[in-house]
Amino acid sequence: MLGSNIHIKSVVVGLLSTATRQAYGAVALSQVMARWDFNGFDKWADTDIGVGFDASDKGCFGNVRHSKLCSSNYPANNRVVPNPEAAGENVMEILYQGGKYGTDKNHGAGFYTEQLQGQESEAAVLEYQVYFPRGFDFVLGGKLPGLYGGGKTCSGLRPADGENCFSSRLMWRENGMGESYMYIPTLEQTDDFCSRCHNMKDKCESEHPVCSLERGKFTFQTGRWTTVRQHVQLNDADEQNGLYQLYINDILISEEKSIRYRTTNELTIGGMFFSTFFGGGSEKYAPQDDQKAFFRGFRLYNGFA
Repeated sequence: MLGSNIHIKSVVVGLLSTATRQAYGAVALSQVMARWDFNGFDKWADTDIGVGFDASDKGCFGNVRHSKLCSSNYPANNRVVPNPEAAGENVMEILYQGGKYGTDKNHGAGFYTEQLQGQESEAAVLEYQVYFPRGFDFVLGGKLPGLYGGGKTCSGLRPADGENCFSSRLMWRENGMGESYMYIPTLEQTDDFCSRCHNMKDKCESEHPVCSLERGKFTFQTGRWTTVRQHVQLNDADEQNGLYQLYINDILISEEKSIRYRTTNELTIGGMFFSTFFGGGSEKYAPQDDQKAFFRGFRLYNGFA
């Protein structure tokens, strides 16, 4: 349950970080649409995503929303716990049950926030921190949060067609290798871009609804917090001029300037797609034993300099 002095979500205007401003060479103001932390929650309580994240009921599983389970088939797999590395701070813990994978019940968690819905947002920044404890078994891979736009359907091998949706989650892979996991209209991309998609062979292929972008260019370390920050600037509908940048611990990992996220200007950015589970669509992705990861420091910006 919530403590009496909770202040989870705020709407203010402020500058992005120095690294972000330098990346775009400008000093424009950007709107901080939401900041999420867990210090207003009681320790060991379920993380109520309806209160803490103002999250939608659509696409919600493995969570409590407004004091009720999102789905009776999925118990809450997240709770508020002390920071494993420092006293005096609460963070969110996610449980991944052993022997489970994908969005199977009793495994992982997912939800969508909607802070940018109705804002006609064409540029956004998402930042958060993730912690994998020492001994975490990465197996073959799993999902991590990212931005999304349009409808809440670009996952589960349901393709983006330029009009319906896009998403830009991350994945960890074997031994902690990282990648951007992009649901974008595959055949609308340049072959140069697709050559950096691990699951394609030097050209864009219709049978792949997702791009595993630059797999292994960075690695998630265990026993330390990793700061993830991704920037998305949507393209003009008839151009391949969309921007994607990924920073890990303030180091620029990926920069793409020719993405076509959409074929209509009606498709805009919606918010954060919180998504985390092992998989992969087969049991070979499932960890043998229960695993845990921790999250904190969520920030969502509308626009960037």
